[in-house]
Amino acid sequence: MSHNYLQKLLFPRRKHFNDTENLIADHLLKLGGDVVNKTLSSLSEEIGVSEATIFKFVKKIGFEGFQNFRISKFLLLQTSEKIFHTRVN
Repeated sequence: MSHNYLQKLLFPRRKHFNDTENLIADHLLKLGGDVVNKTLSSLSEEIGVSEATIFKFVKKIGFEGFQNFRISKFLLLQTSEKIFHTRVN
């Protein structure tokens, strides 16, 4: 579910991304829900871009900043988990 959310969020915008932004998008898609456990500095190191570049990227896709992006992902994961457990039980 979380991966699908990222795909739906990023796919329509990809044609407007530059190479660096595509690199960030690919990494976020690879991480999926694990992105909630990452800091801006750890992502920066993993991807090989500056923290400012990641910050600008998440603003470009509609978030106020990286923390806002992580919180959104976390809440989506929590909601998805509750729906799953409700259906299973």
